[in-house]
Amino acid sequence: MVSFVDKLLLGRELKFEEGRLSIFDQRVLIVPVELILLLIEKSVADEKFEQAIYDVMKKSVYGFCQTLAKRRGIEPKKMVDLLINLAEMNGYGKLQLINLDYDKKQAIFHMRSLPSEALLEKKLGKRIVDRYWAGMLAGGASWIFGEDVDAVETRCVADGKESCEFVVRKV
Repeated sequence: MVSFVDKLLLGRELKFEEGRLSIFDQRVLIVPVELILLLIEKSVADEKFEQAIYDVMKKSVYGFCQTLAKRRGIEPKKMVDLLINLAEMNGYGKLQLINLDYDKKQAIFHMRSLPSEALLEKKLGKRIVDRYWAGMLAGGASWIFGEDVDAVETRCVADGKESCEFVVRKV
């Protein structure tokens, strides 16, 4: 069986040229998980910063989807699978689609192995901490549904839960 990464390589969609790593002609970076954890900790302490991270991630993923659709002709239903595979390939964790309703423009995702697991022992309180990831889901889902939607984390591994849960629905 050919892995997702192998398919990207075979299709020349994963490239490393002149110090730039790109997937589908979009530049990506490999960063230490500590950077993500720092962003999470700072956003928990500052609601404006937390919202800014959410907004940037939402806009970024929406733009990524727009570019991919325009350049590669990817339809919304194929984009769902592609984004799930990219999330896992990029090391964010194991993303599971629980429910997807195109008519109601809503979805439920479960995510295991997010970097926020490392914050469990820091006792941030009963707090949802993965707003950056919620922003990413909101951006992808907004493009897929063709309408602005938001994502809300309803449970979190940083609070000792088995997985994080994200609910996506219309604004």
